[in-house]
Amino acid sequence: MDESVGQALPLTVAQSERMLFITGIPRSGTSLMASLVSQLPNIVVLNEPREMVQIFQDPTLRDFYAAYRTWRQHIADGRPIENQWIDGKVVSDTWTNGQRHFDVSAVTRKDFVLGTKNPLAYLTRLQTIREVFPGAKIVVLVRHPYYAIGSWKQTFPHLRHATIRESAVFQFANPRQRQTLSVVDEIDDEPMRRAALWNYLAKEVIASADPATILRYEDVIEQPSTYVEEVYRSFFTDQPPECSAGLSTRNDAQRYALDEYDITCIRLQCRESAACLGYYEL
Repeated sequence: MDESVGQALPLTVAQSERMLFITGIPRSGTSLMASLVSQLPNIVVLNEPREMVQIFQDPTLRDFYAAYRTWRQHIADGRPIENQWIDGKVVSDTWTNGQRHFDVSAVTRKDFVLGTKNPLAYLTRLQTIREVFPGAKIVVLVRHPYYAIGSWKQTFPHLRHATIRESAVFQFANPRQRQTLSVVDEIDDEPMRRAALWNYLAKEVIASADPATILRYEDVIEQPSTYVEEVYRSFFTDQPPECSAGLSTRNDAQRYALDEYDITCIRLQCRESAACLGYYEL
């Protein structure tokens, strides 16, 4: 990427081709993908930068691009940069290991890739990201609604209770999105509202993401090297190093957080959109 480029947006394909965006439905493996990809050489991924709340206020993404250039310069200069780390690696689960501290991300070539990961903010503005940064690589993670919502019930409060108006999904939404989300917010029944929120997010993925960029969590868990190396080759033509992620299989116990009423709500709200993403067994 040419660092002499000015602040004019949108960028060209060539100007944005070293950018990586990782997003998806929350609790669908976005942090896992960020952790895996960042273990390969000359790819740095920032997991939900703290500044995102401020810089994404600008709907043109100009503030985001300014921050991106600053992050990139700091990395190139060998300066420490804040990230969510554990044992020298980007965390693979922000719920269990969401500690932030400063560390140096070593790179060996000027055309290194800088990626950032955020589920709700990026997913909400996915179409704008595609338009403003046309050369960027975008990876969108999805997961079977039983397991995604089962995880929601055990993790962050804004997911567990499907709070809408206090969440990034509403904060960064455009008028069309806010109108739809307001209808979801009016659902008093919490399990039904959770299912409706997953359905809304799935529909945003279907409408805004290039189908080639959508990865299913279950597939990534089954063959992590395949998908991580695909990301690598989209930036670098040389063979990536052998991936030794040592992933565990999906924790099926997360589904048991769902009771029969949860499952009924998911079937009622999510069946059509889940099928579009390849999940037919609701």
